[in-house]
Amino acid sequence: MNRLCKSWSLTTIQNITRQTAETAPANFILNIKPDYTMEQGILPDGIIQSTWSFNEANMILTVSDIKTKMNYELKILRITSEALELQDNTTGEQIIIHYKASTD
Repeated sequence: MNRLCKSWSLTTIQNITRQTAETAPANFILNIKPDYTMEQGILPDGIIQSTWSFNEANMILTVSDIKTKMNYELKILRITSEALELQDNTTGEQIIIHYKASTD
């Protein structure tokens, strides 16, 4: 869990199903906090407040949007001190989301 709790910057979004990749906006952040809260979105005005939980056995990160009460699950494919890769299958397509550790 400690490896998750930091600020991450989105780098690319890869659509495996369509075999495409998009460079992400430089100001999109994911801030996972040790108190099980999370901020994500585009700075400064598009931040979504969420809570999170982590199933370590299955490497599933569950995010709960506080405003909409929607939950979604992301599979952690890789996590290091410098990189985080999440798999999102909620759209019916296989999406891989690449983050790098923020330096600020």
